[in-house]
Parts: sequence; structure tokens; C-alpha cells
Amino acid sequence: MSQAAAKPSLELRPLPPRALQWLMLAVALAVVPHLFFTAPVFAIGALLGLGLRAWLAGTQRGLPGRGLLILLGLLALFGVVAYFHKLTGRDPGVALLLLMVGLKALETRNLRDCMLVAFLGYFIVITGFFYSQSIPAALYMTLVVVAQTAALIGLTQSESGSPKERLRTALWLLVQSIPMMIVLFLLFPRLPSPLAGLQQNEQIARTGLSDTMTPGAFAQLVQSNAVAFRATFRGNPPPEAARYWRGPVLWFYDGRTWHMTHERGMTPERLQRTADAIHYTVMMQPTNKHWVLALDMPGATSDAQMTADHMLLTQHPITDVHQYTVTSYLKYTLDPKLTKYEQRLALQLPRNAAPRARALAGRWRAAASDDAAVVRDALNYFHTQGFSYTLSPPPLQGDPIDDFLFGTRSGFCEYYAGSFVVLMRAAGIPARVVTGYLGGEYNPLGNYLLVRQSDAHAWAEVWLKGRGWVRVDPTAAVSPERVSEGIGGALGNAANVPSFLRQDYRTSLMNRLSMVWDSVNFYWNDWVVAFGPEKQRELLERLGLAGYGPAALIGGMVAGLALLLTLYAGIFAWRNRPARRTPLERVYAGLLQRLARLDIQRQPYEGPTDFIRRASRQLPASAQALRAINDLYVQARYGHAANDTAIAELKRRIAALRLEH
Repeated sequence: MSQAAAKPSLELRPLPPRALQWLMLAVALAVVPHLFFTAPVFAIGALLGLGLRAWLAGTQRGLPGRGLLILLGLLALFGVVAYFHKLTGRDPGVALLLLMVGLKALETRNLRDCMLVAFLGYFIVITGFFYSQSIPAALYMTLVVVAQTAALIGLTQSESGSPKERLRTALWLLVQSIPMMIVLFLLFPRLPSPLAGLQQNEQIARTGLSDTMTPGAFAQLVQSNAVAFRATFRGNPPPEAARYWRGPVLWFYDGRTWHMTHERGMTPERLQRTADAIHYTVMMQPTNKHWVLALDMPGATSDAQMTADHMLLTQHPITDVHQYTVTSYLKYTLDPKLTKYEQRLALQLPRNAAPRARALAGRWRAAASDDAAVVRDALNYFHTQGFSYTLSPPPLQGDPIDDFLFGTRSGFCEYYAGSFVVLMRAAGIPARVVTGYLGGEYNPLGNYLLVRQSDAHAWAEVWLKGRGWVRVDPTAAVSPERVSEGIGGALGNAANVPSFLRQDYRTSLMNRLSMVWDSVNFYWNDWVVAFGPEKQRELLERLGLAGYGPAALIGGMVAGLALLLTLYAGIFAWRNRPARRTPLERVYAGLLQRLARLDIQRQPYEGPTDFIRRASRQLPASAQALRAINDLYVQARYGHAANDTAIAELKRRIAALRLEH
């Protein structure tokens, strides 16, 4: 039987039970994060399959029959379709992959099956980044890759290696792959659309602004300390009172909720700049929405479309960290003319909504000399009639506008913005609600403004003849600190205010530590997560390679990988080069070469004496001379007699040797 035939194939090689259990554990570690994503039931199914296979390996019990596995596979397919109502897309695909790896684990009978499970485990690692690309997630997934590689090494090696040695080997393999990862990361052509073109689940709940506004919505949002976006400026950031970040513009009111409106029929509003432009870059967190934020009033942006009412919309929903550049004008005049359609839209009110507010606005209208006087009356009303700014307003009864204006008089920014716009429309003044953020904390470590969900804000815009759309913030009439000092200054240190919203939080040690961590995340997002087509283009420009297309990138990537592989091969060859021979070994090699010409070759497992004994049996006429040469060589090689005299004698005898059968 040949040696190749004696070597067990992948199908026949026995599986070490302990190594198999390590593999199941390593793949399970990749599955664990999915317990916290969209459908944990599928991750639980995968863990059950992996755990059962590890238990069967430890107890030496048989595997489930093929019929049962086919039935479970059909149930898994049905379960995914029943849960997601489809099989395509990110979430159904990931759920199916999780269930398949659990089922595949239950039929692992040989090394080939185990390798397939291990490779599926690597794919599950990749799917984890569909949901989180944070630093902790990246570190965890790196450890999982090391664990899976170590488990794979354990399956292909003998039982003698310890888990610690396998982990060390796997870690060293990962370290060696870092240069190739860097080449692939920098030069692989970036896609302008979301990862792999996968459509994200529109039903994913994300914290952040909504397309609508109802009383109480902002009070809940403000209690979130999550990051909304970060902005870096060319030069100094604007003063706090000018940091109005424009988001959805709400036109339609149904008696309780404000909505965006379809812009069909609207003409683009003309922006007349009265001050220098301010240029900045925004790095926005995922929202699953199409709109993005910009300082009021945006004039141009890198990759978003401007709506007629100066919102910024992207082509795809923001499902990953999204970076874009904007040019804004802090002083401006917006659209001094209003079409009849826009006027009717900006005066819309439900027929029976807010009767007491309508009456109050009517009195202001009758007594005022112009629209600006009505605006002043409304702001004065908020300022003098005992209104308060609070995170815990009482619930509204009946008509929410009337109950707030004449009953509770306690509310958050959306209460004031919504009721102010209703008052203006009731007085015949075109008005609309604008939602977004107000403020932002400067982080000197990263030189950027950090805007959190707690900075969410709503204000109003009224259209005044000769001036166009004018921003009015009725919240400032009740709490001017909200504009000048931020949310912390407005809420103070009341007992019901979360610690991060308290006035003294910005100077606390906890906040300084959080800013350090946030600056780390900022650079991570800037250099890694948001490394899209624009960043790649900037890098190539810095390298003097501007203008090269995807084909050149692929060519550079292949050349870089080939160069690295050549370097690796050279290092491998150098480390495994044959040891330099001593003069004695060079002389002895001459004997081996002469015998090899007669097809008598020394095997790796043979010592010199055993080899000469075998050669003597094949060359009996030369046996005596061979044994004499061997004795001289052994004495010189192992008897510490390898002096020049002995080497010369050995050389002479080998030269005089006559090899005969």
C-alpha cells in the first residue's frame, strides 16, 4: 500500500471529540451577539444545535438520522418565511444562516463537515457587522476569529497540542494576515450603496427623530444620551445659540400630530445669503431614515438632495455611519415669495381643532398692525402667562393645543412649537414646524461638536411679507437658557432630570471620561467605519493617485497582495533553509551522493550505521570498506574527533572507495 493510500482522507479521518467540542464552542461565540439583534429565536436555535452536537461528541452518542434533519431543515425554512414573510434581505438571510449552521453541526461526521461548520462560523462573524460596527463589537469578533481558527487547527492536528498552543498559533496567523487586511481595506473598491446592497429592515426601531411630532415625543427622546451625529468645522464652530440643526419640516397637522408633506406642487425656496458660508463635515449615526441634518440654513451638500423646503434627503436610508459635507449660511433670507399652494399648505388646520386658540389668535389679529406684531403677542403670551419648561408635563385632555395653552401650561419644545404654529395659522400667518437639534458639546480631543439625542429640539418658521421664512423659537420665550446654555441650562438640577442632563454634568469627571471615549469612537468611525468612496478618493489623492478608477484599484490591490505573498514566501524559505554543513558533513555527503547514484538513498529515519548496514547488504563486495568509512565518520561525528586529520582521512577513503555488488 502506498503512503498516499495509507493517509486517511478528510471523510475517513476520525474526529477528536475534544477538538470537535472546541469548534462548536467557537462557532457558538459567533452566534451569541445575534441574541441581541432582530430575531433572537433563530440564534437560540443555532445554539441548541451546536450545544447538542458538543454533548453528543462528549458522550459518544449517535447523531440524529437524516430524515429528522431534513424535517428540521424544512421547519427552519418555514419558520424564517413565517417570521419575516420573505427569504431575501439581511435579516431573513442571517436567520437562515444561523439555523443552517446549527443543523449542519448535527450532521458533522468527518473532518470535511467540521471545516464546513468552521467556515460557516466565519460567515456568521461577518454578519455580526451588519448590526454593529463599534469598537467592542470588532474586538469581540476578532477574538471569535482567533477561537475558531484555533479550533480548526485542533481538528487538523493530533491531540497532543494544548488549547493554549493552538490559540497562540491562531493569533500568530492573524497577526501575519494584518498587512494583507490593510491592503484589502484601503484598495478594495468601495460601493456607494449600503453593504452588499442589502436592504435593511425598515421596521428596525432606532432612537432618534421621527418624521412626525406629537406632544411628549421629544421629552422621551431628550432622555437618551446616545450620539446623534458629530460635526467638524473648517475653523471655529458657530456659537451655541446659532446651532440649529435642521431636520424634518412638518407642514400638516391632523389635530394631534404633525407630519411631513409631499413636496409635489411646491417650488424650491430661494435662499438669499447675507453672511459668509460656514463649511463643515457631519458624521451621522444610523437612523434608518432618508433625511440628514444640517445647520440652519443649508445651501449645498456633498451627496444629498435639497427639498423645496430646504431639507436634505439621501437616496438610501441611513443604515450605517454616514459622512457628508455641507455648506450653510447662518444669516439668510429664505423665499420672500409664497405661492398660493404653499400659502394654503402653511395655513392648514383641522376644521374643529383648537377653538380657544383660534379665538385668542383672532383677538391678536384684530388688534395687531402687522404679522410681526402677532408673533410678538404670541411670544409675550408664553413669556407672561405662567408657562413652564419641563420633562414631565401632565397629560393633555381633549384638544391638546387648547388644553396646553389654557390648562396645563407645562411642556417641552414640541408643545411650544406646535401650539405656536397653530396660533399663527389661526391668525392667518403662514407657519410650519421644524424639528432637529439645538446645540452640541465641543470635544477638544477630536476638535468636533458632539450632538446627542438629548439635544433634540423643535421650533417654528413663520412667513412674513418682505422677509420670507423666519425662524421663531417659542421655547426661548419660556426658557431662554435652552438656547444660550443648552438643555442642561434649561432643566437645571431638578430631581426628575437624568444625571447627564444636569447643569453641572459638563464639568464632571464622568463627562470628561465619556468625551475621551467618544473621541476614540470618532476616530474609529472616521478612519474605519466611514471609509467609503469619498475617503478612499481622498487617500488616493494624498498618494498622488487621483483619477484612477476601480480597475486601477483592483490592479493595485492584486499587486500589493502578490508583493506580500512573495515577501511571505521569501521569509518562509529563509527561516526553513537547510543548516550550513560542516566540513565533515560535506565530505560525508560525497559518500551519500555516490550511493544515491546506485539508487541507495538514506531515509530520514535512518542513522548512519543503520544506513551503511543496509547499503552493505546491497553492495556485499564493498561492505568492509563501507563499514570502515562509517566507523571513521561516526567517531569523528559523535566522538568529538572531527579534526582536520580525521576529515582528510575520511575524504581519502571515500575517494578510494570502489562500489561493487
